[in-house]
Amino acid sequence: LSGNNILAMGIYYEAIVRWAGRVTNVMARAKTFTVQRLNESGEPQSVGVPEHLDVVADLKCGAQLHMQQSAVTALLQDDAIYLFGSEGTLRLTSDRLFGGRKGDEQLTEISITAEERGEWQVEEDFVASIRGEREVTHTTFADGVHYMEFTDAVARSIRSGRLEAV
Repeated sequence: LSGNNILAMGIYYEAIVRWAGRVTNVMARAKTFTVQRLNESGEPQSVGVPEHLDVVADLKCGAQLHMQQSAVTALLQDDAIYLFGSEGTLRLTSDRLFGGRKGDEQLTEISITAEERGEWQVEEDFVASIRGEREVTHTTFADGVHYMEFTDAVARSIRSGRLEAV
């Protein structure tokens, strides 16, 4: 396992697993539009990480995941995660949550209290758990292994053009 990562795919998948569970297989396509960039020395160097990614996956719960990420999409207002259900939709941006139920005209902002709002402290939590100062609350070692299995399956699917098991 290597934990092949593209854009923010891994960190988003980690959160999605908490909300909807794990995926069983993936189909992925990726594209690199800028094939070379200048390195620190000013020399042209091949770009190895795709700039655009599409992942379609089956979740164990029976739902389907469609993840699209791009570093080259023009006029993209913000990064967002959508959860679509038969009775409603949630849209999560980096700092706001919106929701709506069947029959609503549009999504409306859902207030998140200070007590419910989380902060980025992954590195701090990781070090504290190793030192025995804090319990692991979000991502266990097994979760981390699964995350790497997912990113490896995405990389295999990009190379093979086929559905890959996770």
